[in-house]
Amino acid sequence: MQILLESSRNTVEIIFTNEIATFSKKVEIILDLDFEADPIGLEILSMRFYTNNSLFEKFNVDEENQKNKFHISYDHDNDAFYLKFDKRKNQRSISQKSVFGEVFMDKNGHIQKITLNT
Repeated sequence: MQILLESSRNTVEIIFTNEIATFSKKVEIILDLDFEADPIGLEILSMRFYTNNSLFEKFNVDEENQKNKFHISYDHDNDAFYLKFDKRKNQRSISQKSVFGEVFMDKNGHIQKITLNT
């Protein structure tokens, strides 16, 4: 997995796999911000509405990066996907911002990439 934060363009791009996506859907994303208003994580509500139930089985996540930098979780009861960009214990979300983004998927609904403008 790669996370590309381009502050000059105010974009965030999360690449889960380099496979080619066959379609995409616009989604509302809740962006978590730190005390300097930098993005530290994101949440997508109603994820099953946009993808299929097996959305995590195709993630190609580099284990070392997963262990040290990223935290992915999914709440089945609330149908909420969460990705924290950095696992530092003292890093807390001070505010949130609603933005629109795009989820790119393969034909089976497995997520390939998420992009959003901050």
